[in-house]
Amino acid sequence: MYYTNYMDYMSGVNFSMEFSCSCMLILLLVAMTLKKNTTKEMYYYRSFILANTVAVCADMVSYIASGRSEVVVILVGASILSYIATGYAAFSFFAYLQNHYKERYGIPFYEKGIRIMQGYIVAISLLYISSIWTGWFFVIDSNYLYEAGKYAVISGIVYLPLLWICFFAAIKHSKIATTRETIIHGLFSVMYLLVGFVDAVYTTSLHFLMAVLFAFLIYIVISMEQDQELARKETELVKSELNALRLQMNPHFIYNTLASIDGLCMFDPEEARNLIAKFTKHLRGSFLDNSPSTIPFEKELENLESYFAVEQVRFPDIEFVTDIQVRDFEVPPLTVQPVFENAIKHGICGKEETEGTITLSTFEKDGCYHIVITDDGVGFDVNQKKKPDGRAHLGVENTKKRLELICGGQMITSSKIGVGTTVDMVIPKKRS
Repeated sequence: MYYTNYMDYMSGVNFSMEFSCSCMLILLLVAMTLKKNTTKEMYYYRSFILANTVAVCADMVSYIASGRSEVVVILVGASILSYIATGYAAFSFFAYLQNHYKERYGIPFYEKGIRIMQGYIVAISLLYISSIWTGWFFVIDSNYLYEAGKYAVISGIVYLPLLWICFFAAIKHSKIATTRETIIHGLFSVMYLLVGFVDAVYTTSLHFLMAVLFAFLIYIVISMEQDQELARKETELVKSELNALRLQMNPHFIYNTLASIDGLCMFDPEEARNLIAKFTKHLRGSFLDNSPSTIPFEKELENLESYFAVEQVRFPDIEFVTDIQVRDFEVPPLTVQPVFENAIKHGICGKEETEGTITLSTFEKDGCYHIVITDDGVGFDVNQKKKPDGRAHLGVENTKKRLELICGGQMITSSKIGVGTTVDMVIPKKRS
């Protein structure tokens, strides 16, 4: 009587555990499906989740069918399906791990090894199915209840080669993989084997709980690695765009500056030397070492002032006014200059007489730094995507994109034809 009560109690505990596990696995499977990652690594990891889901649900069906003679076929079928799915889950984890190291770190593996292990799991599954007649791994007793067979312990050991390879791979590649990857993959390989051995002897469902726990942990690790890789690629993109912007420095600006220097050399050598010094200072500020993602605003302002000093030789009637209320913050390099350059070229120079005022102001408001550039030029239609000559506003668009990617900022442009243009660059403060 005690044994029967204990088995009933364990059946209830196992069923409750498996029901919870199946719900969590289905949620995880849905989340991964919605993410639409098509790499082989994720294909096998989804297979791992799906196989565990099938195994849990099949085991739940076997508990429901236990003790009922009219559904004994379902009990046997569910028991076999649960075992086969568990075996395929172990294989899927092995294949996932091999592809994980190949796709992320370029470590080759033998495709033949995948096929060998797949055949190994199939052979073990067939051996387990034979238990219907041999009773080696499980039997259905006279009360139509599932019982472990005399060789049930082997059903936990058969995964040893597969999981040992997984553990060895995690340790072997620990120097190139992240610490969290090594720990989570190695620990899962060991724990799944140990808990599977215990379950085979005592007929519990702890290995399902273990599978769910590590499935979520591995998914979190994968997501973190993917997010970091995406952030790295975005950073590289931003840097390449910044370098392209530097290399695409308006050649007309350079040619005109050199022409001005050439003209001054004849009539005013001292002013020519001053212009060369200003031009050199501007170039030095435009080509910063190591391509930092952000620089102090003071440095950006210095570069802007040296740029204007060069341009003022050609446009002496343009006035530059500043209203700097805040200085202690950082901006992406070459953020202000493209906007300032547009104010000169397409704003004030668009008027009949090249004269006007450009105002640069900074202030704090609602947890953000604002850099506002205003000109009293010709203005334009802000809804027009291209310039009057048909070209796109690449410099300003690149600046807007870099503001968004690097510091989560935005650029707000307002303009009125015949009145002028205002550009407000908003940079959120860094949270401490």
